[in-house]
This record gives sequence, structure tokens and C-alpha cells, in this order.
Amino acid sequence: MPTGNLPQEAKKDWEKVYENAKKNCPKDGDCEEYAAKVAWAAIKKMGWKKEGDKWVRNSGVIELSLVITKASYDKVTGRRNWRAVTSDTDEDLYGDNMSLELFEDFISRIESKEAPPEPFCSDYWCGDIPYLSIAHYLDLGGNGVPGKVEKVYIDGKKLKATGYFYNNALGDACFRSICDDLYGEKKFSENKVRVSIAFIDWKHRHKINNKVFERKSLDDICPYCIEEVNNGTGGGKQYLKGHLIHFALTRVPVNERTWMEVEKSMAIKTRKEDAASIVGEDLAEELEELSKGDVNKSLVVKAEVEEKAQYDDHDTGIECEEGDKECVEKQEEAKAEEITGKSAVEDVLPEDNADTLLGDTNAALDDDDNVGLDTGDALAIDTSEVYEAKMKIVDGKPRPAGDFLVVEDPDKPSTWHLPVRVNGKLSRRLMGAAKAALTDPQGFRGNKYSGPKKAEAVRKLKKLYEQEGMEWKSLVEKAYPEYVADTYKPYGGATSLREAVEFAEAQDEALRLSQIWIAFQSVIENIYYDEGIEDKSTAILAATEEFKDMIADKEASIYKSLLEAKQTKQTSHPLEEKFNVLRAAYDAAVVAEDKEEALREIQAPFEDLGKYIVDSIRENANTEQTELSIDDKIAKSVAEAVSSAFAPIQEQLSMLLAKSNTANVVTGIPQRRSIDPAVVGNRNNLKQKSDTPKLRDQVERSLGMTFG
Repeated sequence: MPTGNLPQEAKKDWEKVYENAKKNCPKDGDCEEYAAKVAWAAIKKMGWKKEGDKWVRNSGVIELSLVITKASYDKVTGRRNWRAVTSDTDEDLYGDNMSLELFEDFISRIESKEAPPEPFCSDYWCGDIPYLSIAHYLDLGGNGVPGKVEKVYIDGKKLKATGYFYNNALGDACFRSICDDLYGEKKFSENKVRVSIAFIDWKHRHKINNKVFERKSLDDICPYCIEEVNNGTGGGKQYLKGHLIHFALTRVPVNERTWMEVEKSMAIKTRKEDAASIVGEDLAEELEELSKGDVNKSLVVKAEVEEKAQYDDHDTGIECEEGDKECVEKQEEAKAEEITGKSAVEDVLPEDNADTLLGDTNAALDDDDNVGLDTGDALAIDTSEVYEAKMKIVDGKPRPAGDFLVVEDPDKPSTWHLPVRVNGKLSRRLMGAAKAALTDPQGFRGNKYSGPKKAEAVRKLKKLYEQEGMEWKSLVEKAYPEYVADTYKPYGGATSLREAVEFAEAQDEALRLSQIWIAFQSVIENIYYDEGIEDKSTAILAATEEFKDMIADKEASIYKSLLEAKQTKQTSHPLEEKFNVLRAAYDAAVVAEDKEEALREIQAPFEDLGKYIVDSIRENANTEQTELSIDDKIAKSVAEAVSSAFAPIQEQLSMLLAKSNTANVVTGIPQRRSIDPAVVGNRNNLKQKSDTPKLRDQVERSLGMTFG
């Protein structure tokens, strides 16, 4: 079969696919014709496209379409703003879809100012936020740039972008064209000006077999894509990683997730015609002349199914016969009025006076929540119908989906878990809590996350840690790298059933010790809140002694083997060093001026102590049972060591409690989820405030091991 002027590399691929397709051609029909169609489709799939008389390769570049939803003019500053929004992450008609992981990868590369591969760099741009161009002309040294992309961000499951046009001929022409589309007489016409986003496809997943392809270089070709073309199968792809290249204003229809079909007919066939439809013939001619001396880094364009009606969800009750334009206009006007509460005629922008009638509408653009659902709701400039993002109430404050690490269903805030951001900004405190909930055996303060998308959440969080320059390894991981590596092996790497059972029993012991600790914390809190207990100091100290008695035997069994194993290296109690560090940190915290900072500093030795005990329990699982026999002297010595270690802490606690008025309420203490609402109400009604608002926090950190 003739392959025209395909490059040699492409010819080999074409012939290979052609021969394979002939083996699988349908029984009825022209086998050669079928194989040729499959081969040409494969060539397109591999990134080849024809430009003029030449075939060029677009290495892994995909194109995503954003609909421009708003345009506004600020009379004070003279800025002409625009806003664009993509479709969501749901599947399209071809089964492909973007993902929040892809969008986050976009943002990450923008924020880090990562440079794209050399073919996509120029003297004007090489990384950072993508530039704005017209009809896929390159930046042309800045001469082909009509404006600026100011912000790219994620809102729920949508990727959105905002920017403005420059005060030059290109910027003026682009702004006027968009205003005509949104507000002029042709506001319901096809092929509106939109922003086309091109990105390098670095990673995607095939849904039919769950195979993941990750591109290492621009020359890599996905073998699973070729396999699907050869077999005539396909279940769609999910794009996982990518690098945004540029934003192009265009009227050529594109589908968010499909490759170009062979010569699908459109009114606009060339880049110059596309540009002329936006900025006019003269400016398009200038762009064409400037581009002749530039190396063409062409991008893949994808065909789009016809865009659905803008107000499909609104029934006006007006039925029109095909071809009745007057009826259709009335129908659309009625739909617009239904959404905006205003007549569409009130907001039509005459072509000759857009600046005057647009007025000062930049305020609407400054509010990220003030975003239209689709192009239609941008009809009214001052419309009260805006996109209302769903929120999850946390501590009485609304939080968007973007603040959470796990979002099962963007439309159901109850399925959002593990907050890591506050108002869109990363919080290191929340990131630390999420890490503990995801990876710590005891979770964060006893709370562990084991729900959906856990593995994905861990990957995302690691990436955020790297982005923030934070160390992922914990103190225990740094101190005991060999042990930490072993914990990720099933049953601690046991190679016999007995070892596995012993490991499981040790895990149970660790869990029981953790539960005792959590119960102890709750008892202390209950005592402090119980207005019927006058001598709170005595009650808390009694609970502390009870706690020590309950764990004494456990500690003795844990450290008996450690003492025997390390008796040649140490003569003191194995916890002595940990408690010395803890006592020193506590003494410093009590006298420190900045209590918040002091409490943060004291958290590390507490975590180290708790982890050391848990580590010892698990290490003990690999010790022979004969080594676990305990005599009364060792048990007594361990109990005395623990009691001795707690003594100075108890003394300090007694002093603090003596200063505290038992009728006062510590409003800064985190409330238990199971606390009686009536108690909360009584506390809130008290006017007097505690002199030690962080007392509960100190108590929690001072009386034992912290596991979360």
C-alpha cells in the first residue's frame, strides 16, 4: 500500500501495523482497506500529523480545551480580564478522562518552574506558567503573545485559569472577539473562541488492562496504545502526569481527550484562518510572516464532538421546529432569563462599544467562587447566578475539596478526608497529622486512616513533602533505619508460622499498650472537666499511679530481653536516657516564654520515647520464649524506674494544678468527640478564663508515651 511521503521511521510503523491488522480483519469487507485505516489511525496515535507537505511528530503532546466563561474590563486600571474553565474529570464519550493527579502535576511543575524538554523552550519562555498565544502560533519572541496567563488552579475537580490581555493590537482584537462571543449578537454561535491547553503526556493508565505507561523521553511510544489499535480494542485512558506547554486562543473545535481523526471537515482548516477568525486578516498575516522563520513545534490537535447546548438542564417549555431561527432565539433568551433572572437583551454587548457597556466588572473576577457553570451563565455580567463550590464544614469553617488529600466524590463532602491545606495553602501541621494517620502504626492521636485511596494519598503526601522541602522520614526511621525497613515486610519478614504468630502477638501487645495510653489521656481529661472533683491534683496523680501499675508488667517483659541482650553495653535502665531527655525538655518547656513553641519542641522526645517502647515490643517478638521469663526483682526494678521517672513530672504537674482555679475552663483544649454537649454548653457560659489555656496539652505530653 502507498504511504505517501511518510518519514522512514513512520513508514516502518505503518507497515507493521498494516500487516498485523490484515490478520484480524473482519470476514465481510475489504481487508486491505480495513488494515490501511487501522495503520493510518495508529500513525496518528503515535503522534504523527501532516503540516503542509511534511509529516511532523508531536511527541506525546495532548490538548485539553477550556471554555472561556467571563470577560471583563476595569475602567480604572484598563485591564481586560478573562477566565476559563475545563470540563471535570469524568469520562468523555471515548472513555478517556483527566485526573486530579494530572491537574496537581500541572500545578506542581508550574510552581517549581520546571523547564520543559528543549524542543518546547524558546528565548521568550522555558517553564513557569504557560504563555498565551493565538491559534497555536508560538510566542514569536513575544510578538505573538496577546496577553498573560496569570493563574492556573484546581477548583473541586475542575482545572481553571485566569489572565488578562495586553494593551496592544493583538490584545484588543482578542478581547473584542471574546466579548462578541459571550455578549454580542453571535453569543450562541458555534466555534467560540476558547483556550486550548497543550500538555506533554508523561504518564497515563489504560483502563482495559490497568497497565500504566510512563514516558521517559519525548521519543517513547506507548506499546499499549499500539496494541489497542492493532487489536481494535480500547477501554479509554486516564492521564496521570503531564507538563503544560502553552495556552492558545483558537476557534478550532477540540475534544478534551481524543486524537485527531483523519481529515474531519471543518470550516477552519489552517492556523492562519484560525488566527484571522479571532484577530482579523491583517494581524493574522503578520503572525504568519513572523512564524516563517521559527521552528515549528507543532502540537497534537484532537477532533471534538459537537458541543452540547449551553442550557441543556433548563426546560423553557418552548418547542421549536428545525430551521425556525426566530423561535430558537426566543428559546435561548428564555433559558438565559431563567438562569440569570434578567432578560438576555439587557446584557447584550454592541460590537462598537464593548468597553463602555462592560463597565467595572473586575470585582467579579477577583472572587474565585464567582465562576460560571458554563459559557451560558457568563451571559449576564452582573449575574447573581454563580458557581457555588461544595464545602465541608471543619471546626465550624467551610473547606473546599482542594484542601483535602483524599476526595472520593467531589460532590459529597462527607467523602473528603485528611485535610492538608487551609484556604488553599499547605499547612505543615496538617501534613504531619495526615502522615501519622496514614503511616504510623498508632495513627494520629489514635486515629488511623485506612479508607479508600490510601496508597494514592501516601504518594500525594510524599510529593507535597518533597515540594515543601520537608523530611519524610520520622525520628524513628532516622534512628532505626534497619528496623523501619523490616516493618514493611509482611509479619516482620517471618519465615515460619511460629515467627509470624509471635509477630502478630507482639503487634497486639503494642496495640493494647496504645489503648491503655489513650484511655489514660481520656481519664485525665474527664477528671479535669468533672466539676464534682474538687481535688483534681490528687485525682490525676492517683490515675497516674494506676496507669504505671497497669503497664509495669508489660514494660518488665519488654525490657528483660533488652537488658540481657545489651548488658555488656549498658548498665543503666534502657529507658533512662530517654527519660533524661524528656525531663530536660519538660523543664525547659515549663520556664519558656513561648509556650506554643516549647510544647512543639517537647513533642519530639515524647514521640521518641513512645516509638522506642513500641520498637522494643516488636523486637521482642523475635526473641526465644525462654528469654521472656521474668523474676520479681526485674519487675520491681522496672516499676521503680518508671515511678522514679514520673516523679519530677508529677511534682511539676501538682504545682501547675495548684495555680489553676478548678472552676476555670481551659477553652484551648481539643474536645473529645464523645464529650457531652451539655458540658460544652456549661463551659462556654463561664466568663472566667484559665490562666493556663494549654494545660491539657502539657498534661497529655507530660504523663506518658505519645503514639500519634
